[in-house]
Amino acid sequence: MTRDPSLRSLLASLLVVGWDAPELTPAMEGLLDQGLGGVILHSRNVRSAGQLRRTLATMREHQGDLVVGVDQEGGRISHLTRAECPESPGAAALGVVDDVRMTRDCARELAAHLAGLGIDASYSPVVDVQSDPENPIIRTRSFGADPALVSRHAVAWIEGTQECGVAACAKHFPGHGATAVDSHLGDAVDQRGWKQIEKIDLAPFRAAIDAGVAQIMTSHVRFPSLDDKPTTLSRRLVTDIARTGLGFTGVIISDALEMAAIASRVGVPEGAAQALAAGVDQLCIAEPDPALHDRVLDRLEEAVGSGELHVDALEASSERVRAMHRAARSIRETASEARPSTSRVSWGAAGMDAARRAVDSTDVLSTLTRPVVIDLYRRPKAALEWDGWGLATLVTERCDGADGLSSTNDDLDIERALALAEDRSLVLALQDPAVNPWQQRIADELRRRRPDLIPVSTGLADPGAHLCTQGRGSANLIAAAEAIARACDSSASNLMR
Repeated sequence: MTRDPSLRSLLASLLVVGWDAPELTPAMEGLLDQGLGGVILHSRNVRSAGQLRRTLATMREHQGDLVVGVDQEGGRISHLTRAECPESPGAAALGVVDDVRMTRDCARELAAHLAGLGIDASYSPVVDVQSDPENPIIRTRSFGADPALVSRHAVAWIEGTQECGVAACAKHFPGHGATAVDSHLGDAVDQRGWKQIEKIDLAPFRAAIDAGVAQIMTSHVRFPSLDDKPTTLSRRLVTDIARTGLGFTGVIISDALEMAAIASRVGVPEGAAQALAAGVDQLCIAEPDPALHDRVLDRLEEAVGSGELHVDALEASSERVRAMHRAARSIRETASEARPSTSRVSWGAAGMDAARRAVDSTDVLSTLTRPVVIDLYRRPKAALEWDGWGLATLVTERCDGADGLSSTNDDLDIERALALAEDRSLVLALQDPAVNPWQQRIADELRRRRPDLIPVSTGLADPGAHLCTQGRGSANLIAAAEAIARACDSSASNLMR
């Protein structure tokens, strides 16, 4: 097939791709020179703030309109820790605190740093309503289970982000909070009637659109009451509902097309063609696979040639992306000119304040004596979550005489743990045992033999826990470790009296 360079460039402008190095690779350079529209950052691309700025500046020498985006939601969804990024405790903690001014401050604090790094788009906030208690993927990424609460915090996050010249993104349209399957791993289906979905799950998206959100990200969830195709491939959902029904005029970006809900159903190249036909503007392919990117472009060229895709619609999508980039860049430039060059900002204050306010503890912690902390949590998703923090380590750093053990599977040495905790306080931290049953098995055995153990929740709040972090981001875990250390200090003071 003879390639049309201008068509190839147009199609490349609709891609947002990942790559696998901190520097610009030859494959990425070639794609940029074809007119690549965007890149999505991951931890693998970041060594330091200075390195990241240099890499992005080099990329823009090849493609000046490049949109740089990142999944920096706060909480555990953090790719920029090595770039000195301020930590937000995540949506669930902000929802529990329920202070929209604080949510706006956290978003502003984060977005100002993103803008300083040269990042144009933040793929946040998550505006899914956390409905299904067995949902394995949204959980603490959501502000909560109440559509009104989710809506008001989504608006605050969007406002705080976009006033810094970073395009916010409401996701995952029209909602991923009522599924029991993670669309990264399989076919996620929401069997509810459309009227219920419209009343509950669309409310935060309406609020986000009214607030002027720059982007909406589609979910790969199927809603059989409306269409048997995943949302990303559904013209009924993308064009008829998001565009026409809700009146959204900004950029519609897909969730990553290599996720199983798309890749296992139709394959990534075919998914890309069907997504554009459905009305999606930008195609996210986070997988750092240059050969896959080329196959996607080949399939899209074929789709144009066969009439499945129309150039005028693709050009309209490309212009929406460029308009978003121009608007964000204009705000950043204006803000930069207004900001004194000698100003200094103390990062992290709002995020840590929110995390501390979200920690819910009781006086039972005052009884801690040389605690042993057992921290059970699921293994982080490599492409999605930061894995640089553990509660056990943070407690031992802050509390004299404390010890800790951590496990991400069912191989915890229970006998060793109990021996270590003999005549000492035993703190057991669990992350969502409802969807991680191996944790529940260990917890049941430890409770049987140590009924006085002190339960801690690092996932969705557990009513039986004495301390709830509302998530496993660094800010969440530090706030919990501080609370445990205070209890140790209090217990030691009581013994000295």
